[in-house]
This record gives sequence, structure tokens and C-alpha cells, in this order.
Amino acid sequence: EALYDVVIAGGGLAGTALALALSKLDIRIALVEAHGSIDVGGKGPERVIALSHGSRCHLERLGVWDDVRALGVELIRHICVHEPGNRGEVHMYHQQAGVEALGYVVENAHVLRVMRQYLQQQDVSIVSPASVCGLERVDDRVWVNVAGEGGEQRLGARLLVGAGTGKLSLPVV
Repeated sequence: EALYDVVIAGGGLAGTALALALSKLDIRIALVEAHGSIDVGGKGPERVIALSHGSRCHLERLGVWDDVRALGVELIRHICVHEPGNRGEVHMYHQQAGVEALGYVVENAHVLRVMRQYLQQQDVSIVSPASVCGLERVDDRVWVNVAGEGGEQRLGARLLVGAGTGKLSLPVV
């Protein structure tokens, strides 16, 4: 059994960003991630996302934006919004907002890889590959049963954050 203030179930973009942000506080954090590697191995087109200017600012606050940008981003400088069949449309330009870009297109793996590199330098326990297989609430703590390559372990926390894409349909006792 290990005790934490926060256990984050899901080490994708949201879970890793949360762990990195919380690592700046004086709390104990565990990140449980099902996949041991973020490398996709070149199997077809990479999954990309469009980050807003606000998301870029968040990544800057986390201290990772410069490294993400160095791996390659495409700037979104013009956005046209219209509805098929209607004549009206709205155009937005980065100059009007006074920013370099309205958003950025970037590969998920690039963002995740950089955040994971920074996270490994923090005092965060990364439990991977592993998944949550059971929960139990006792008083002011939740006990999280985690199954991984090394067997099953039990993590106690004051807060459990579900940040994964999978369904967690476990009964809480």
C-alpha cells in the first residue's frame, strides 16, 4: 500500500498535463497509465490535434511549449466559420487577435512525449503499464487497486481523477 494525495487514472494528454501542473505543489501524486510507451511506431498517419492559443499558454505555464514547438507545429492564422446551405460566414485572423496564431496543429505524440520527459524529472510516481481494477472508499480516502506487470498493488488517495478515455465501470464500495 502506498499513500498519495492524488491518484490520476489515465496518462494521456489530460492526465499527464494535470500531473505536471500538480507536481509544482507540495503534494504526493501517482499517475496510472495503461500503455507503457507513447511511441506509435509509424503505423499510418499520426493523430493530430488543434490547440487553441489558450492551450498554448497553458503549455507555456507548464514549461513545455518550446520543446513541443521544436518538434513541429503548424500555425492556424485564419479561421472561416460557415454553415453549409447558408450564405453567411465569419472570418477570424490572427492579426485581429494580436497573436502569432489562433491555434496550432500538432501531433499528440509530440505533446505527450515532451510532457512525459518533464514529468519524469518531477516527484511523481508513474505506475505503467497498469490499469485500475478496483476501488474502495474508506472514510476520507479512496483505495485504488491497480493491476500491472508486477502484479496488483493498492494506492490510497484523498482524490482520484479519472483522466482516461476508457470506461471505468467499477463499483465503489
